[in-house]
Amino acid sequence: MKGFIKIAFLIFIITGLMGCIETDINIKVSSDGSGTVEETVLMRKDVVQMIQSMAPPSEQGKEQEIFPKEDIQKKALQMGEGVTFVSMEKVVTEKFEGYKAVYAFTDINNLRINENPGKDVPSAPGEETKEELITFQFKKGPTSTLIIRHPSAKFQKDKPATQGTVKPEDKAQQEIAKEMLKQMFQDMKVSISVEVLGSISKTNATHREGSKLTLLELDFNKILESQKSLDEFNKSKPDTMETLKTIVKDLPGIKVELNEVQIEFK
Repeated sequence: MKGFIKIAFLIFIITGLMGCIETDINIKVSSDGSGTVEETVLMRKDVVQMIQSMAPPSEQGKEQEIFPKEDIQKKALQMGEGVTFVSMEKVVTEKFEGYKAVYAFTDINNLRINENPGKDVPSAPGEETKEELITFQFKKGPTSTLIIRHPSAKFQKDKPATQGTVKPEDKAQQEIAKEMLKQMFQDMKVSISVEVLGSISKTNATHREGSKLTLLELDFNKILESQKSLDEFNKSKPDTMETLKTIVKDLPGIKVELNEVQIEFK
């Protein structure tokens, strides 16, 4: 595979995605270090139908749960000590379906949030999705302090490509691969935010609206419209979400925090 075909295959394997999804994680934290995690996961309806159609013959005709409640409950164990499942409700829109779940934590120091959206998509047996954990350091006081740490980025570009004439067939392959990428990641969005239940007195966060800080907001429709981002995919071969964030950080409509975030609040 060459050019964009190689990119499309690579990204497909990296993220572990079988379709296009929207994921939104909002972490609410109080001044005593406790709080909740609200997670909304939506998958395109056509992808849901495709997955359901792949059920074995013995299961055909039965209602297939793409997001079983018991699996959603188990996520609490993956988020850290003291995290408990609170509730889950189904969400259905014109184009998507999925769920909204709420988890409670007693101490944000123990909370672990996996920023890789591939964890939310059904995977093949034996297939594992790489964890990329956001961690927290909290200190209670008259003014409480919260530090948010991202996974380490592994960003390494290949050697410059050899210059030469692009053959007509290579150009054709690139155009085909572009369309593959657009189809694969159409409408996909990823969002992670932290909301302080109090008043922020000081923070170095780049993206802030009142007491809510956006750590990550990726709109793949906008990313795939950019020739620059596609070129960077080809050069860099991103193998983590952190690398992807580094590549797209300067694109319009994209919000990312690449550095450690500090918050002081009451």
